[in-house]
Amino acid sequence: MSKPWILLTVIVVCAAIGGAFVMLDAHGAAEAANSDEHDEPAARRTSAVQVEAVVPATGGLERTTTQPGSIIPDKSADLFAKVSGYLDEQSVDIGDEVKKGDVLAKIDMPELHKQVDRSKAAVDQAKAQVVQAQARVTTAEADWKAAKEMIKLHEANVEDAQSMFNFRTKVFNRFQQLVAEKAIDLKLVDEKEEHMHASAAALTSAKASVLSAEAQAAASEAKIDQAKADLVNAKAMVEVAEAQWQKDIVLAEYTVIKSPYDGIVTARHYWPGDFVQARDQGAAFPMLT
Repeated sequence: MSKPWILLTVIVVCAAIGGAFVMLDAHGAAEAANSDEHDEPAARRTSAVQVEAVVPATGGLERTTTQPGSIIPDKSADLFAKVSGYLDEQSVDIGDEVKKGDVLAKIDMPELHKQVDRSKAAVDQAKAQVVQAQARVTTAEADWKAAKEMIKLHEANVEDAQSMFNFRTKVFNRFQQLVAEKAIDLKLVDEKEEHMHASAAALTSAKASVLSAEAQAAASEAKIDQAKADLVNAKAMVEVAEAQWQKDIVLAEYTVIKSPYDGIVTARHYWPGDFVQARDQGAAFPMLT
């Protein structure tokens, strides 16, 4: 039945009850009048009925029910160890509320921290090799410049030797002319010829020195290229060492288990002192959920 009909029925019932009470009061008054007329001395009998007025109002009955159900989280994470080691510290237990980034547990793995130290030392060593390679480049460039200067010096010596050879040749030829004219002794010609040959040897030596200086310059230039290649390799080794160092740092950070988000710890499987096996090494149960 709809609400308007219910309201109308309540009003009608209330009206009927009210009418009944009014009729009852009227009937009682009539009987009292008749009693007064016929039996004046008799005790007057009255019957009073109290009526409580009720205002009808719309509404409904409150209904409750109890049903079985399950609570399922929108996020759940099983926290496994990335590295194996002994559980050194665990600050939470089942039911604890945690915030994102909170440290939940720490794994003791001293050898991993030693590896980080070794990787850092390897980075320092690689950087030192870069400095040495740079110094070799500088030295090779300095040697090449010195060799270039030596070429110039030996070329100047060649010019001097060439001039001396030309002069000794002219003197020798002049003395030969004088000998032919029998103006001087033949021994003087032999002396000048010896001087001419000596100057020729000096010229040849000066030219050889130029060739040697040029070869030295070429070798120095090659050393520059080699030193620069060593420098590039040393810088690459620094990058390799730094990459290994950063990798070891990341692995060392895996010894600290942190909460991935705000939540409540619902399960734990290890206690401080237990050996925790890494997930990729066959761990069957997570550290925490």
